[in-house]
Amino acid sequence: MVSHGLAVGVLALGVAGVGMVGATEQAFVDGYSASGSALTVAYAPPGGCGQMIRLRALESADAVTLDLLGFGGSGFIPMNASQPICTVTFELAEPLGSRDLRVASGEPLAEVWASVGR
Repeated sequence: MVSHGLAVGVLALGVAGVGMVGATEQAFVDGYSASGSALTVAYAPPGGCGQMIRLRALESADAVTLDLLGFGGSGFIPMNASQPICTVTFELAEPLGSRDLRVASGEPLAEVWASVGR
């Protein structure tokens, strides 16, 4: 027989887990530079720089896809100096070259920037 306290604890952990999943958001890519096989990305996190849970660059023959996931509110576009900008450098297997740089949803970064007037 499972005690009432244990059942409530398991339920609370489950609800907290669902809440944490709902509180994750992709960071907004603010800029980047590529030098050789190093790709440095500036991004505006959904929370703070220390709240990022996944920072990775996934490579294919025609694109590099950035997956920058963090805890916090809805993603945002940095509009003032009080919003944090973080950086991360990825060592790619090959230089970025003519490959597209994409966000996690698969959209080219240039299209995302164009949609917000950059």
